Amino acid sequence: MKIKRFAYIVTRIFPVLILSLLLIISSTFVSCTHDSASPTYKESIDNSLLQFTSEGHVLGFDDNAVYIAGLDHALRMEFANSNNVQPVAENTEPVQSDITELCKVCYKNIWDKIDIFYNAIPSGIAESNYIIYPGGNPSDISLQYNVPIDITAGGALQFSFDNGYMTESAPFAWQVINGEQLLVDVEFQYHNINNIGFILGDYNPSYTVYIDPTYQWHTFYGSTNFDESYA
Repeated sequence: MKIKRFAYIVTRIFPVLILSLLLIISSTFVSCTHDSASPTYKESIDNSLLQFTSEGHVLGFDDNAVYIAGLDHALRMEFANSNNVQPVAENTEPVQSDITELCKVCYKNIWDKIDIFYNAIPSGIAESNYIIYPGGNPSDISLQYNVPIDITAGGALQFSFDNGYMTESAPFAWQVINGEQLLVDVEFQYHNINNIGFILGDYNPSYTVYIDPTYQWHTFYGSTNFDESYA
């Protein structure tokens, strides 16, 4: 029982503390860079953060950013130049009184005519789905991270931390036209050193475009990581 309780504290409590620390740092930065009377600052204080667990990580969702925290690492992804949309949780099921496993979180019209969905997935921390409706501009998607980003030879994103790294898989895009799924060429593209977007090949702007990457956490050989041991 003591081992199980320790495993629970390590895998559930520590990530929450790391996420809380990251939020304190982020909110301090916001308060220093915004007038406290401005609508943007007030919304960031008033809106509650949605929190979930997935694959040994705690995920936080607020109106302009997503946080992914493990035992000793935390990734923050801000939706740059977005509409600051409050996320909505769908079909969530509490597993214990203080834990809710990720099911689906939706940002509607986070950029004009662009939605983002975050879904639970067995093979990763979360799957992100970008939906670009007719009239939406893929170049509006701008993702600002709190760590440097590498685009791997295979087209994935890699975020390095002291004892491991997180990846976001190479994007996969398609459209459905007349009942047929048609693939669309898509790649991650640097906007600057910590900012990423998508570049698409030819597609039909009269139809919706879907883009799906997936977040995963990997540990370096020899590192100690309770996420994998007790997740």
